[in-house]
Amino acid sequence: MKETTELAIEYSVISALSLSPILTEIYDLPEKVEVEYLHQGFNDTYLVTTEASKYTLRIYRHNWKSLDDIRGEIDLLLLLKDAHIPVSYPIANTEGDFIIELTCPEGIRYAVLFSYALGENIPSLNNETARLLGEHLGRLHNITEKREDERLSKRYTYSEIFTYTNKLLKSRLGDSIDIFQKVSSIEQKLAEKIDIDKLEQLPKGICHGDPHYENTFLEKSSKKMTLFDFDFCGYGYLHYDLGSFFHYERNSDQNKAKFLEGYKQIRPLTVEDKKLIPYFEILMRVFHLGARANNADGIKNPLWPENEIEKNIDDINHQLASL
Repeated sequence: MKETTELAIEYSVISALSLSPILTEIYDLPEKVEVEYLHQGFNDTYLVTTEASKYTLRIYRHNWKSLDDIRGEIDLLLLLKDAHIPVSYPIANTEGDFIIELTCPEGIRYAVLFSYALGENIPSLNNETARLLGEHLGRLHNITEKREDERLSKRYTYSEIFTYTNKLLKSRLGDSIDIFQKVSSIEQKLAEKIDIDKLEQLPKGICHGDPHYENTFLEKSSKKMTLFDFDFCGYGYLHYDLGSFFHYERNSDQNKAKFLEGYKQIRPLTVEDKKLIPYFEILMRVFHLGARANNADGIKNPLWPENEIEKNIDDINHQLASL
């Protein structure tokens, strides 16, 4: 049989069994540690169980977030924890550090151990849980408003969202003129529908970046909601988080109304503020065009073929036309 040269690896899945001794050595954990692979997303998530506690281990994809970016995320979570905002927070190892460096076939990958959120997942939102999530996000925004961390790479302002997406679409598609004309059309139509200069009057700060019910656990007895997965946290208009929620709950006007009802109990929103939220739903979708193009390149999982990219762009244009 002919020998092959060493092949490059783009993405590997780390064995849960191999992680147990590493965690036992690095963290102050009992000898018996069980690790279970939970799911693949932009990163890999594992459940870590000891006799006394549960934790969540996130292993970031190679080249998805820089070391500084992850440190910025960690400091944000520690800030929120100290402010008594219920979040899944990072756990320090025996050396007082929060980040593990793992040598993988594709290169260095970073891992962080997080506290396990209290309660249970929410299968779907109802009036009460939508309102609770609105309150939770309002309290979080009260802490993060006017805060900025240059280490966080994701930027949720109008111009930076389009710059980010165009750059990553170009790296994914090359010079696909038709697709870039369609993205340019979205940018131009948005500028015609909203006063871009007035956006600068909106509050800015650090956004969660991906607030929806699948990133929450609820403790039913206390009605305490814990928010997790701050992988998309970044600086920009706090309205970006509102638009993100509206996109995820696009089929439930009632949940959106209850969410805003809860949010407004914590933070004021004018009539004009509320009118802008659907446009931030568009901006959220534009940002995710770039994020998905970068991480689902049609080769490594999750797959996202080029025709689906164009289909999504057409759908965004159609949604914007209806506003």
